[in-house]
Amino acid sequence: MNYKERMYKQLAIDLDCSVEELKNTKNIFKISGRNNNMRRSETLERTQMHLICINDKMVARCSDERVIKWLEKEYSNFNSNWLGSYHITRKFDEGLKQFGIRVALFDTFYIPNDNIKDINCDVLNNFMLKWYNSNELKCFEGDRRFEEALLFYQNAPDMIALTASKNDNIIAMAAANADRPNMWQMGINVLPEYHGQGIATALVATLKNKIIELDILPYYTTSVSHVVSQKIAIKAGFIPAFTELVTMTEDEKISLN
Repeated sequence: MNYKERMYKQLAIDLDCSVEELKNTKNIFKISGRNNNMRRSETLERTQMHLICINDKMVARCSDERVIKWLEKEYSNFNSNWLGSYHITRKFDEGLKQFGIRVALFDTFYIPNDNIKDINCDVLNNFMLKWYNSNELKCFEGDRRFEEALLFYQNAPDMIALTASKNDNIIAMAAANADRPNMWQMGINVLPEYHGQGIATALVATLKNKIIELDILPYYTTSVSHVVSQKIAIKAGFIPAFTELVTMTEDEKISLN
């Protein structure tokens, strides 16, 4: 599987542009709403503007023509690598305020690293492992121990999970949901008393490999400030691919998923 090409094809759908546009060096701003083939998540389905930073550029879509004209005026020649700098993000957020929207989330997305094939997962030998398919995951609904691994969102169903147990108690879970047909987003939870043992890295790496065997592209997402989660992604064989910014209205509460 060509991980980058699979990613580019889906991002082109998400942002209503071509793969060629994603790969060039020009910032792209599209007047466009959602379509049924775009990534399905609560935040993305509610956002007024969807923007990614990739290849030193930004690509954004919004159904509000005023927003697109503002982006074209203020950011046509902007190097997107610096959008995450706080003072620049703050200025960007203040600019969006005139349209009744604000920055909601700014996350980093990771895809598998072609140069890393084998991850040491020996730590899992100390635990009982169990796989779950989509039909078996309902038993965890409402279990707050694993709310970062499982979403229970009907438009992006949880598809597969791997748990690690000690003395018949589940102490960690890695899972993936199908928010895109050919790309599944991964999440991980490890109980606090088991942090720092490499369990998260090993579970994420094992689940990543399983999803690749299914001819699905696994990807991992975390906040630009969540260093612990970023380390897990990299150690598990992922590499940063792009960052994503979504918006919210000023009086809206928004999920972190």
